[in-house]
Amino acid sequence: MFQHLKNIVTHTHQPDEAILDLLTNTTIGTNGAKYQHLHTVSKIHKLVNPHYITVRRNKKAIGNMTVCERPILVQNQKVNSLYIRYFAFKTFFQSSGKQNKNKRKSIFETYLKELFNTSNLDVYKPEYNPSVYWAFIDPQNNKSWNMADRFGLETIGHFSTYAFSRFYPKKNKNVSPIKPAEKESVWQNIQEFYKDYTNVSKTHLFEDDNYFVYRENEKIVAGIQVFDIHWRIDAMPGKKGKFLVNVLPHIPFLRRIINPKNYRFLGAEGLFWESGHQSKIELLLEAVLAEKKRHSMLLWFDDSDDKLIGLFESMKSGIMQKIKSDNSIEIVAKFNDFDEVLKQKMIASKKYISGFDTT
Repeated sequence: MFQHLKNIVTHTHQPDEAILDLLTNTTIGTNGAKYQHLHTVSKIHKLVNPHYITVRRNKKAIGNMTVCERPILVQNQKVNSLYIRYFAFKTFFQSSGKQNKNKRKSIFETYLKELFNTSNLDVYKPEYNPSVYWAFIDPQNNKSWNMADRFGLETIGHFSTYAFSRFYPKKNKNVSPIKPAEKESVWQNIQEFYKDYTNVSKTHLFEDDNYFVYRENEKIVAGIQVFDIHWRIDAMPGKKGKFLVNVLPHIPFLRRIINPKNYRFLGAEGLFWESGHQSKIELLLEAVLAEKKRHSMLLWFDDSDDKLIGLFESMKSGIMQKIKSDNSIEIVAKFNDFDEVLKQKMIASKKYISGFDTT
């Protein structure tokens, strides 16, 4: 059925120049927030087990869906999953919901629908083992919602962004990068901390030696993974968003926290602390900003996560949290012949949100 698409739709495991050109020039968002990832070229090569499903025309990529094979923990039970990292199309799926009657477009939609039914991302030699695809979608992004609706992804959760910032972050002698010999024991601590969560992943933890820990009497009592992120923000929703994009860049002192046209910040995940050491987190985050020479850090928490949200709200998080726009993001998934008990756990559990994935 799809034989004539073989020269139009390619399935590769490495991003070529055409894919990089498409993804680096893609503006994310339709209504509300609009921004561009300026770090795509360096970050895309850090993806683990990626599949690049690419639509090509005249040697150019006009559409790409990147799916990463990823083992995750569902309440500490290992599950193989398929994470949709990129979904960027110049001409497909950009309507508000009405399907174009163009034949090629219809065939391509059929191709993707069948792809989402497989467990091996191969419509020519498909396997139909139990599988779960999942992704993050901004409710204000019409293009992404169109994709989710057409291909049968359902909402399984929500999360929001939290900002930590300091004009003059201070170093702390108790904070330092993790040592190689400590990684396994810290991973065990993280698993225990998130034992009631789903989507917990080690995939991007300890990356680039950017996992920092807080030590008390030589014992690790807290830790966090950070990533160097570079964005250009063109628009943000609401009055706060307009202030952030249009006014803040002209205020030198505030621009230290965020320059929308050249926003360099830290994304984070893998935050944990030992019982009784919650007070160390504020010191840890500030010290990491100082070590990385940044002024703001973004973290993402499940909207039902009283533990992490409660801690954050008890801290002095800084001005960025006060001026940023609030926008809850949807977590969507498609389950194929998936174990019903595991499915319900994934839906009901708090979600671990990776700062690598959200940026």
